[in-house]
Amino acid sequence: MQPFEPACLATGIGSLPHQSADEACELIFANFRSIPFWPQLPRRSPSENMYAQFATGLPGLHEENGKLIIDTSSGFEEAMAAFYERYLEAQHEGFVLDSERAQGFFAFIDMFKEPRPKKNGFRPTALKGHVTGPISFGLSVQEPDGKPVLYNDLAMDAIAKNISMIARWQEDTLATLGLPTIMFYDEPFMATYGSAFFNYGADLVAHYLEVATEGVKSLTGVHCCGNTDWNLILDSHASIISFDAHGYAGKILLYSDALGEFLQRGGVMAVGIVPAQWEAVKDETAESLFTKLDSFLGSLEQRGIPRDIAAARTLITPSCGLGPQTVPAAGAIIEMTSALSRLCRERFGLAGKEKI
Repeated sequence: MQPFEPACLATGIGSLPHQSADEACELIFANFRSIPFWPQLPRRSPSENMYAQFATGLPGLHEENGKLIIDTSSGFEEAMAAFYERYLEAQHEGFVLDSERAQGFFAFIDMFKEPRPKKNGFRPTALKGHVTGPISFGLSVQEPDGKPVLYNDLAMDAIAKNISMIARWQEDTLATLGLPTIMFYDEPFMATYGSAFFNYGADLVAHYLEVATEGVKSLTGVHCCGNTDWNLILDSHASIISFDAHGYAGKILLYSDALGEFLQRGGVMAVGIVPAQWEAVKDETAESLFTKLDSFLGSLEQRGIPRDIAAARTLITPSCGLGPQTVPAAGAIIEMTSALSRLCRERFGLAGKEKI
């Protein structure tokens, strides 16, 4: 793994409820001053939801009644041949985000270039991008008969490669800003692993995550805001695991042996200790959330993971994206995340000790 010790710096997950990309970016730049991220804005346009946003370029894709469908019948072989030709040539054509699907991305790029006063603490050390992970994508996009395309090997290979290419285009574009990049793969549907609703195995998860991250030079993270078999992620090529520590810290502790090995070899925890729901966060303070985080790190220490190592390898985040919240609630959650990060860095003596 690449050397990365965020030392309790903060960042966000992805979506915000804003309709104005500029307002969303201003909120991010004001609070995530070390690791800002570009915002998804699903309320601005349906094409900015986490599936439609990264579907461009897929062969056989169309929309029916608001659902994304991949039709593998008429003309699919020709479309696949053209897709693989573009992929093998490693050309970005057809593997990019556009301003209709990702207005937040382009606003982020433009606004980042504007001068910002260093006295306000805006000293970015890395930039965070994100894509939808292949498992969640495969379970959300359907074939015409309603079956998830996750079980169609040919379509899934194209999906995973499409995600890889869009991630590469993102990191190349963000790299023009002169900073290291972090790329999250958002996998909410990994919470269904092992359930009766979806039957897919560990080998399939590992394979498609590997294809989707192929060629990506950024530090890569996998985000799941529910419970899952974390061994699948801890054993993958990901450098960062991102989880809802407010709701599922006890579940993560069940994987403490694998988590300890992950951290020892340079892995990072994106600890979503700040609830992404207003009803859950409105009565919290930075101090109360620090107590919860400190208790979690104490539980890891009891299981053999030294507190200093765990704290140095912790990234502070909300538990999930904030798209479903109101704009004021999202702002309050982001401000709480930033305040908690500052408190953690002070209490754990980590200020200035990040390695990126």
